[in-house]
Amino acid sequence: MYESTIERDYVFFLKFDAAVLTYRAQPMIITGTDTKGNAHTYTPDFLVVRTDRKEIVECKPEELLDHPHTRQQIQIGEAWAEANNHHFVIVTDTELRKDHTLSNLKLFFRYCRVAVPTVMLASCIAQLKTRPGGIAFEDIARFLASLVDTPEMQQPYRQAPFIYSMLFHHILQADLTRPVLPATILRLSSSLSKEVK
Repeated sequence: MYESTIERDYVFFLKFDAAVLTYRAQPMIITGTDTKGNAHTYTPDFLVVRTDRKEIVECKPEELLDHPHTRQQIQIGEAWAEANNHHFVIVTDTELRKDHTLSNLKLFFRYCRVAVPTVMLASCIAQLKTRPGGIAFEDIARFLASLVDTPEMQQPYRQAPFIYSMLFHHILQADLTRPVLPATILRLSSSLSKEVK
């Protein structure tokens, strides 16, 4: 659930972030006072529970950060967060859309439910272990195509959904600030590299 395009885009980051345990949109109504002592209510956009902390998050267009209403929300949110052992976080459209990460996450998310066959997954991991410097997307696609028997699946482009799924699930990693292209270098994720050594 989301109430703005900024919130919608932020959800892609939340779904991809392995440190996020759970999140909830418009989680609560907070009551606080402004600098003049007047009572106001404020509903954060998200409550995010991470492995190491809890956050209340406000999503705002960069151009509205200095608006009096935004400053009031920040003041109430920060006071509540401090009193309740949470972090207060502001996320802006500029921050979310500064590079190609968002478009890559949207692409990966479309394939997040694609199940990678166990043999393909194990072979991909084994292949990447022999090449710590990484392998180009197109070369991994060709390698995966060589593992299948059915002619229609032997086309390298048919392997892309499996690769996107592995990227989404942190089995593979790439520089997400740039477009993911056939020449993009993919590596085994750092956490998985440690596990399989």
